[in-house]
Amino acid sequence: MKVTISSAAIALTLGALSSTAHADTFHNTNTEIGYEVHISDSQSGKTSEQVRQELVAAKSNKREWFFTNLNAAKPGWMVPTEKTREQVAKERDSITPEERARLDEIYNTGA
Repeated sequence: MKVTISSAAIALTLGALSSTAHADTFHNTNTEIGYEVHISDSQSGKTSEQVRQELVAAKSNKREWFFTNLNAAKPGWMVPTEKTREQVAKERDSITPEERARLDEIYNTGA
């Protein structure tokens, strides 16, 4: 019983919040879908031309757009590196023999 009352209260609250959020753009009508959209009533920060220009700029790099559009992680070859080749070589050369032995024990056991 408590669960039913609580879930009903939550549903009413969410319904009230969503209806006030859409009140400016969506208007109830007696049609098949039950509402009408008035885009001109919404307060937008950008014009349609600005949105179109941003889309063209985003689509200019086809590889980047492919992964962004799919909402997929970018592969390693697309991610910019943080270190230069010289920095990596300097780190490799600065490893002490003790550290190298420790790393060999971790990664080369059983080889």
